[in-house]
Amino acid sequence: MKTSMSLSAKIISLILLFCLTSLASGLYSISSMASIGKKIHNLSTVEIPLQNQVAKISEHQLNQELALTGAALNLELDEIEKYKMHLRNFHQLNKVVAKELELAETLIRSTVDTLNPEENNIDTSTMAQVQDDLGQSVLTYNNILKSLELVGQKHDEYAIQSSKFIELLEHTSAQSQDTRFARIQRQKVLVQLKETQKHLDTHLSKLRDTVQKISLQAMIEAEETEKSALRVTVLIISSSLFISLSIGIWIAVNIRRRLRETIISVDQISDGNLTVKNDLSSNDEIGSVMRAISKMQENLTNIVASLLEVSRQVTEQSEQMQSGAQQVSDGTTEQANSVQETATAMEQMTTSIRENADGAVEADRKATI
Repeated sequence: MKTSMSLSAKIISLILLFCLTSLASGLYSISSMASIGKKIHNLSTVEIPLQNQVAKISEHQLNQELALTGAALNLELDEIEKYKMHLRNFHQLNKVVAKELELAETLIRSTVDTLNPEENNIDTSTMAQVQDDLGQSVLTYNNILKSLELVGQKHDEYAIQSSKFIELLEHTSAQSQDTRFARIQRQKVLVQLKETQKHLDTHLSKLRDTVQKISLQAMIEAEETEKSALRVTVLIISSSLFISLSIGIWIAVNIRRRLRETIISVDQISDGNLTVKNDLSSNDEIGSVMRAISKMQENLTNIVASLLEVSRQVTEQSEQMQSGAQQVSDGTTEQANSVQETATAMEQMTTSIRENADGAVEADRKATI
């Protein structure tokens, strides 16, 4: 398979991969921290204040019941000053409870309005997702709001029945005798008052449990979000390191293998083996080196072929020159033999002439004698 990425591009890609995974880890951590911060913010601005207000409402309602009981007891004992003091305390506590209920309702309504996507001008494309994410919280706060409204209604009923009960007590105290009809009326109002008080205490208890459950759930969710964020961050970083290390090792092993092949090719070429086949399947730096080596190998092959051709031509010319020299040598030998024969003949002629001359001299000498 032919690869087109250079070594620098591979290294840069590896660095970019590590940076992207680190960025993803950082963004996820930021998102998780933002989610945790939002939950903690809701705890500090909604759940905890709401829990404190509900506790105050329960406390003031209990004190109001005690004040009513004390007022009724003091009125029967004809302790008017204490009766008036408990009665004032009862009315003050009644106002305080009503105010705390109003504050709690205002807090819940503002929270629901904040969580309402339509109030936040969220576009319709993300409306469904936002409603799914916030729907449970909005539903929970709406249930708390209904509980607060129900507690408010029961508290108003309790205040009305308490006032009616006090009026009956004051009417009976103003008269000298307690009639059977008055006792029946007081007993009837007292039963209604106790029933309303029981319902009010029940609703307050459920409201406290609901608010405590929400606060506990928010703390658990914040803790789970923190743990999940830590786990995912560690997983992303570990995966990033593993993937980057794996790719880095693969690149290093691949570079080392191909460099070793390059060195082997160069060694074989230096030993005179010009038939080495080089791997030209890559377009990176090592592939460029291998193509340069192949080009050099091709050039060396052409040079060697040219030298062999020149050597062949020189050899042929040398053989031709050697043949001509042999012919010249053979001609020279023949000429030498001919000269030798001529010299021999001349020597024989000289000898013959000398002998003839000696014969003539001898004949002339003999003639003279």
